[in-house]
Amino acid sequence: VGIQVNQHSGKGLRFCPHSKWDDGLLDVIAVESASRMMLFRVLDKCYSGKHVAMDPVQYYQVKSVSVIPEVDTPVVLDGEIVHGTPFDVKCVKGAIDIFV
Repeated sequence: VGIQVNQHSGKGLRFCPHSKWDDGLLDVIAVESASRMMLFRVLDKCYSGKHVAMDPVQYYQVKSVSVIPEVDTPVVLDGEIVHGTPFDVKCVKGAIDIFV
């Protein structure tokens, strides 16, 4: 499961290609149980953003989300382990100003 407010992650991976940082929505991507071969196919399509049309991929745009896995799992925030699950995330449109 990935939750983002932008399209890109890592070195150009477009995990959430429909994301807009200022729309007040969280983009959530999840991959159902899949074989390793299918996971490699999904990952390969992440650079173009075409993975969201693949069968094992679920893509949502929501204002808030709760993550409640069957097994406690570490939460990684921008590369750092911050705490475990479960957790809630809420997007508040216009809460911060970004200057470029």
